[in-house]
Amino acid sequence: MLAFTFSIMNKQLIQTMKILPIDLICPFEWNAFPTDTVEFEDIQHIRHPFLVTPLADGTYLLLEESAEFYTLLQAGIRLLPVQIIQKKQIQIYQKVIGLHSFDENDLGEILTGNSGQVLCQTVTSDTNEKDSVRLLMSEKKYLLNSIPTTREGCPTAVSKLFEYIEKNGGYRMINQKEELSESLMKIHQFAASIELPEVTIDDLMLAAQKNCLFPPSILKVGADVRILYIDFPVSTLIAENSSAEKEVFLRELILLREQAEKTSIYQGKVYLLNR
Repeated sequence: MLAFTFSIMNKQLIQTMKILPIDLICPFEWNAFPTDTVEFEDIQHIRHPFLVTPLADGTYLLLEESAEFYTLLQAGIRLLPVQIIQKKQIQIYQKVIGLHSFDENDLGEILTGNSGQVLCQTVTSDTNEKDSVRLLMSEKKYLLNSIPTTREGCPTAVSKLFEYIEKNGGYRMINQKEELSESLMKIHQFAASIELPEVTIDDLMLAAQKNCLFPPSILKVGADVRILYIDFPVSTLIAENSSAEKEVFLRELILLREQAEKTSIYQGKVYLLNR
């Protein structure tokens, strides 16, 4: 890992920093806490610019931090600082998803409640697993598929499965067991696990455009260049100045920190804990 200070902030990179109306930003994940009350006064700064990419209709796809986005939306904030990246710069990371509490009775409830929408089959040596949701439970593997198979955003099998799991036990992305084998801490034993079919950026774009959203925190999306820790004051966002003036302030804020030698660039994998 190398860390060093920018000598010159790339002008082209600075131009990717914008202030956008929140109504133009479209998440691909649904809001897990739509009824939460958020106190506007509790929000002082926006720590990181939101990572977005343009959509064909002039709106922008939100690529990460959807929970924070929904919090700010529910607080009544109408403008957000963003970093705009292009489609070719986007990377999607998929991992196994662990289920905290799940058994065959839960699977039965999902299938009964969504008959005609979700098809389930056990895996044999001849089973084609491509494009299926893979559910591993009690040393058995099940494949879940959507009916119909037409895909415009989040597959029905995924949304119905996680709507149930979200209310009955919860889930989280996990590392592969071999990556954790030397840990000194007790590793949580999940009741079951899920592997998703491959998800593309086009799937995420369709999810936002068709309002067929994915569950939160089952995918990680990133970019090869990222600006973090701008600590943009909310008081500036809600001031009566124009969006153009706020955008100038955003860029000058970044350049000021670069000139004060408070900016670092990292090459290779970077792990920011508790950010």
